[in-house]
Amino acid sequence: MKTASPAQRSIFHAAFHIKWALMSLGLPTTYLDKIVFNKIREQTGGRLRFALSGGAPIPAETQKFLSVTVCPIIQGYGLTESCGICAVLPPPPNPLVLQRVGVPIASVEVKLVDAPDTNYSHKNKPNPQGEVWLRGPTVMKGYFERDDLTKETMSEGWLMTGDIGVYFPFLFFFLSLV
Repeated sequence: MKTASPAQRSIFHAAFHIKWALMSLGLPTTYLDKIVFNKIREQTGGRLRFALSGGAPIPAETQKFLSVTVCPIIQGYGLTESCGICAVLPPPPNPLVLQRVGVPIASVEVKLVDAPDTNYSHKNKPNPQGEVWLRGPTVMKGYFERDDLTKETMSEGWLMTGDIGVYFPFLFFFLSLV
């Protein structure tokens, strides 16, 4: 866009906002994709239908930009200690949600616990918040030959992740990391 003319930049920005609105309503964006966003999509092979992001929260602006110009970016949340994924957004055509990691998967229990020395409380309404604790068959039972680490990170079968999360009601409860 740096080398584009002012008219091309205006067209791109208008198309960007129109496509986001159409996507949010679940309406087709085929023509905009072919006319405006095709060159960007081709840089990733042109065949992506959606992509997953995990490991760290993706900034809302980045998620929105990639979702509009390339393909919908779906966030998830997980840890090595939980065998990967613990929560994930439903795939498109569900409404795109920015800065949310999704709903917990069926095999994992998630609870938010008050975080000492912070203002995060699982009793906050309407959005409970606190440290994310996980439990389930895919969550580890402890560190191999490291009882000291296991005692630091486990409590009655719950993995204390150290991550701060917030529940947001939206059809389901969506978890967001702070």
